[in-house]
Amino acid sequence: MIDAPYIRRFFALLFDVIISVSLFMGIAMFIRRMLLPFPIEEFFAFNDEALLRVYLYFAAFYFVYVFLFSALLSSSPGKILVNIDEEYYRGHSFLNLFLRSLIKTITVLLGPVMMMVSLVVALMGKSHHTLHDLAARTRVTEETRSARLIGLFFIAAAVALIFIFYDHYMRNLVFDFSSIPLPSLY
Repeated sequence: MIDAPYIRRFFALLFDVIISVSLFMGIAMFIRRMLLPFPIEEFFAFNDEALLRVYLYFAAFYFVYVFLFSALLSSSPGKILVNIDEEYYRGHSFLNLFLRSLIKTITVLLGPVMMMVSLVVALMGKSHHTLHDLAARTRVTEETRSARLIGLFFIAAAVALIFIFYDHYMRNLVFDFSSIPLPSLY
């Protein structure tokens, strides 16, 4: 099996972050609809406590997202979209899945600095694996065993949730597109 190029891995990560953020926003909206406390308004008001709480909630959600898709499909919707897959050298065990998901979550949540450290480790090492791949002894290959329709479904759901979230929460905070006077035929 051929290792996946870094540019495809980057786009897989980008798609996964977009999908996971939008699914998280959808869950947050559902929680608010059920009249349960979730600090969406406080988050957009840049309340420090709300920012930290939402960040920690998202960290837990992203971990579960990575863990479940790795366990069920040996891939993620982003990886499926760019046609790459994960291979486990030590077997598809709970410990390997947990370790890979935890380190990948930490890498993504610490942002560009940690991603660059992981990339430098991959480029400088003999095996050319990122931190989470080294820890769990996995390899990302160019072939996928999952149907691309799964990835397309999740990206479509992500786009829909982004529009719904924008319409419900951010229209008055960012920019109200309905205030633009557009010419009409009527």
